[in-house]
Amino acid sequence: MGHGEKSTMGALKSTIIVVAGLALAWLTAQVAFKPFLDKGKDAMDKSLDPRHDPDDQFHDVSSNQEEDQSDKEEGGSSSPK
Repeated sequence: MGHGEKSTMGALKSTIIVVAGLALAWLTAQVAFKPFLDKGKDAMDKSLDPRHDPDDQFHDVSSNQEEDQSDKEEGGSSSPK
């Protein structure tokens, strides 16, 4: 083996060690932060869903308050909508 082959093998070995270390670090981060990553993924999926309307959760509350207000004004009788 010549001097050039030793340096090539050393570079290859170093590259393999660095890639394996990065893969291990990535896997460790995925396992350690899985609950947070899942919540973030769900939030992004929900916000990117074109059928999801973020105002729906507030609409239900406000419509209940409007019905309560109209009940008070009408004397307690409410008509189903």
